[in-house]
Amino acid sequence: MATRGKPRTKTDPRRGSTTRRRAVEAPRRLSRDRSPFSEALAAVARFLKATARPAAVIGGVAVIARGFARSTIDIDATVAAGIETVGKLITLAARQGLTPRIKDAKRFAQDNLVLLLHHRATGVPVDISLAQQAFEIEAATDAEEINFGGVTIPVPSLTALLIYKLVAGRPHDMRDVEALLSTRAPFDSIAVDRTLGEFDEILETSRQSEFRSLLRARSR
Repeated sequence: MATRGKPRTKTDPRRGSTTRRRAVEAPRRLSRDRSPFSEALAAVARFLKATARPAAVIGGVAVIARGFARSTIDIDATVAAGIETVGKLITLAARQGLTPRIKDAKRFAQDNLVLLLHHRATGVPVDISLAQQAFEIEAATDAEEINFGGVTIPVPSLTALLIYKLVAGRPHDMRDVEALLSTRAPFDSIAVDRTLGEFDEILETSRQSEFRSLLRARSR
């Protein structure tokens, strides 16, 4: 989501706890009791732990983890890391069976702040965003460990997830926002409103007013 100086919209050419731990080698065969997607998610969870940096799973998986059932075919995550760490991140990912899915993924990540991988054993696409803005780092630092189908993953708070989705602002993101609000789960609306206002000043968007409209509709 971050770029140098302003939030980033990810471009994918193919599709148009911070405690230090030793990385665990990815299994050569799929576990019989896990689906391919769960196997890929487990590999991502191990990778995030191995980075020993603030990190979280975002995107569709996070929306589901926060209480709204919907489908997803890929895995999005974020790691608080600079472009100088991309080579190391690729090495750590490879130990979990996560390998680049485009040519020169390192250069692409350094230019676009997103590392495009896939889980080699299952083919599940995995996007790793480099979190550099204060909001992104805080969201990853404060992520909550949630059991997702037998896999423990760090997930941003509902407040942070709403901000992620509203700033992205694509049609499916806005549908996710409406769905998350429909769960009636508690969140910090003041923090969402304030942060969106800050992003609006940078991006010259109107996310804050859109959020306020959604809140009014929710209260009816």
